[in-house]
Amino acid sequence: MQEVHKWHNDLTGKKLVENLKKNLFEAYYFEDESEVSKYIMNYVGTGTKIGFGGSVTVQSLNIAEQAMEKGAVILDHNDASLTQEEKMDIMRQQLRLIYLFQVQMQLRLQGNL
Repeated sequence: MQEVHKWHNDLTGKKLVENLKKNLFEAYYFEDESEVSKYIMNYVGTGTKIGFGGSVTVQSLNIAEQAMEKGAVILDHNDASLTQEEKMDIMRQQLRLIYLFQVQMQLRLQGNL
């Protein structure tokens, strides 16, 4: 049964990427989490600013920790130690970021949001 599930995920994921590209999105499909992390870390270096939107899925990839080890600046407005003013400041900074990791929950197979 796992083979059928993997086959379905691969087929659906690749079709979604194809349709996202038709709609002018830059999209990639990865078969496992380690591929995702490795791909992302290729773009991270000292001083790279990266924002996070609070996704549990993204947190499970440990991207923030890996990025900090490479000297990146992490902007996470969900940090419990932040005041409301600090959270708002971080969210404003996130509007100008090149890398903001979050999950889009309403993604259609047709490749639109």
